[in-house]
Amino acid sequence: MDEYFGSEDQQAIQRRCEALWTLLRDDPAYCTYGRTVTLATHAPGNFDRHVALARVQGAAPNYGVPEAAVPALRDRLEAAGLSVDVFREWHASDFSAAEEIAATRALPADLTLREIGADAPAGELRQLDALARGCGVLVPSGAFLRGRNGPAFALVAVDPLGRFVGATAAFGLFHPDSPRAAQAWWGMLATAEDRRGTGISLVLGAHSMLAARDRFGMGSVFTGIRAGNIASETICTRLGLAWNGDHFVVAADPVALSGGRLTA
Repeated sequence: MDEYFGSEDQQAIQRRCEALWTLLRDDPAYCTYGRTVTLATHAPGNFDRHVALARVQGAAPNYGVPEAAVPALRDRLEAAGLSVDVFREWHASDFSAAEEIAATRALPADLTLREIGADAPAGELRQLDALARGCGVLVPSGAFLRGRNGPAFALVAVDPLGRFVGATAAFGLFHPDSPRAAQAWWGMLATAEDRRGTGISLVLGAHSMLAARDRFGMGSVFTGIRAGNIASETICTRLGLAWNGDHFVVAADPVALSGGRLTA
C-alpha cells in the first residue's frame, strides 16, 4: 500500500527509508519505525555512515549521542553541507506514573479512545496525518504504523462527529541484538488546537506507554524533545520520563528536505 505521510519531501524520505530498510533490517547498527533509517547508537566511527544515510534518504538521526560529543558532531555535519537538528533523549523505565494516570484520569466525557490497528481504513490514517501535521508531528509510513514492519501501537481520541482530536503512538524499532532491544520509541503526541489544555495528551500518552510494556514486552520507552520545549517537557515529566543526558542528532540534506528539518 502506498501510505506515506507529511509533506512531499517527508513522503519521499519515507519511501527511501522503506527501500533502504529492506537492505539494512538485519544489521543491529540500524533501526527505524518508519520515518528514517537511523543509527541505533553513537560511535566515533559512525560519521561517514551518518552522512551517507542523510544523503541517501534526505535525513537521518543518530541516537545516543553524549552531550559532550554534540558540538563536534554538529560542526562536522554542517561542514559536510547538512542541516542539523538536536533533540534530548528522554527515557522512562518506571511506568508507575503512567499507571496512575491511566487509572485515575479520563478523557473529556465527549471523547472516546480508538486504536489504529493493522486493518484501519486508509481514511483513518489520512485523518491521523492531518491532525499530526497540524501539530508539527510526522506520522510514520503506513507499513510501520499498521505494525507490518515491527511492533506498533497508535491511539486516537475521537469526538462525537468522528474527528480525531488527539493522538499518540509507540513502536518497537531496535534489532533483537541491539543493546536497546527492550526499549520502545514513544510519543507522536498531537492534540487539536481547540481541544488543548484538557489533559488529552497526558491520558493518551499514559496508555501508549503501557502498551509498549504490556503488548511489546518493553522495559523502557524514550522520546526526543528539543531543549526549551517546556510543554513537551512538562507532559513527559508527569509521565515519569526524564532526560538521560544523551541526544539524538538529525542530519538533513537541505536540498532534499525543504527547510532542513525532518519535523517542525
